[in-house]
Amino acid sequence: MGCNGATTDSRYSFRRHFFQHAGIRYVQSDTPVDISMNLYETDPLVLREIDAHFPEAGGALPGGLQPFAKVSAQAVLDAAAAHGLLAGRVLDLGCGTGRRSFELASALPNAEVTGVDRTARYIKAAVRLQEGEIVRYTVPSDGAINSFHEVSLSPLGLAEGAARCHFAQGQPENLDRKKLGCFDVVVGANLLETLQSPKDFLDSIADFVKPGGLLVLSSTYDWQAELTSDSDPASQRVGGYKCATPDPQP
Repeated sequence: MGCNGATTDSRYSFRRHFFQHAGIRYVQSDTPVDISMNLYETDPLVLREIDAHFPEAGGALPGGLQPFAKVSAQAVLDAAAAHGLLAGRVLDLGCGTGRRSFELASALPNAEVTGVDRTARYIKAAVRLQEGEIVRYTVPSDGAINSFHEVSLSPLGLAEGAARCHFAQGQPENLDRKKLGCFDVVVGANLLETLQSPKDFLDSIADFVKPGGLLVLSSTYDWQAELTSDSDPASQRVGGYKCATPDPQP
């Protein structure tokens, strides 16, 4: 091409029989552009938790059944009402993907709800919902066939209360009181049997309940030895034991 190809006026080897153009189109707008990607959740552990918390996304539940996270939230609300604790601070331990925390915040318009779970992946899903995202996920339906679902808080009437929720990762039996403070209501729904040290949790949790506050615990009583950190898992269990049978008298 020689020096002709380096000049601004050069049209070197230009042929009229085809378009020899290249360029871009630039568009500017005052409206923010949403470039986020909302992909399907693929973590099997998170999928099961989301489906357990928000089964309505897959259709109506048979027989008017409700997810445990919603039922347990109502039980806490009933207990709080009986004790005149319908405001203040609520701690939801083992919050999973957040359904119970959202339910409590929506039903207690003046309350601040803190959800804590040891699994960061659960907390991430709860925060996405709190921020107004639509969480899409799949559920195995038959062999390799999956059904596709999506959930958001607005259709469930939980979006407004979500603003008063805060989520954090933590071990229930090793909480930081200086960081979390004290609460009017502390909830541990089906929590004890999942902890490494249930007795340590019970020894320390009173420090997080305000005087006159309420501690609400539920359990499946399904103690699993592999979950405890003690060399003698049975020593960590709360209840569910047999007294030693005395030796028969001679």
